[in-house]
Order: sequence, then C-alpha cells, then structure tokens
Amino acid sequence: MPGLPLLGGHPNPVGRDTAHQGRCEHCTRPTVVFQFQREQASDVDEPPRRWLCQHCWSTAAEAVEETGYTDFADAYENGDDTQLARFTFGSNR
Repeated sequence: MPGLPLLGGHPNPVGRDTAHQGRCEHCTRPTVVFQFQREQASDVDEPPRRWLCQHCWSTAAEAVEETGYTDFADAYENGDDTQLARFTFGSNR
C-alpha cells in the first residue's frame, strides 16, 4: 500500500510490508491493520504477534519502549514479578 506513513515515527517501514484491511485486535475497529511484534526478550519468550490499527500500533510501541511489553496480558504471560509490577505501576515504584 504505497503512501502509508511510518507508524509512530518508527524507522522500520513495517506498514508497507504488512498493511491490509482487517480488524484491530485491540480496539476491534475495521480498518487497515499492521503487524506488531516486540523483540524477543529471552530464549523462552515468544512475543505475541498482533494486528493493530495505526493508533493502537503506536500505543503498543510506546508501551514496549517504556516497559518492555505491549500490554498487561503480555507482561503477565512473559514477565517476571518485577517486570509485571513495573508495567502495572510504572518505573518509579
């Protein structure tokens, strides 16, 4: 899909490679969705692959940057207690 903007200012042109019409797995809106998968944190961690709209993709990217996980379910399933607390309460606690 030519002309798609880079998502959230992310340097990886993921939108051009994965964009298609679908339903966002987070907000459930029917729209153009993009594949989102955070980097693998360890050998046993298999990060979830999600299809998100542009807004939810940017929100997930910000969450990964701040906490290392896309959302609470990802932190709960793949993080340890300290990482889950950091995701839930923020890095200042």
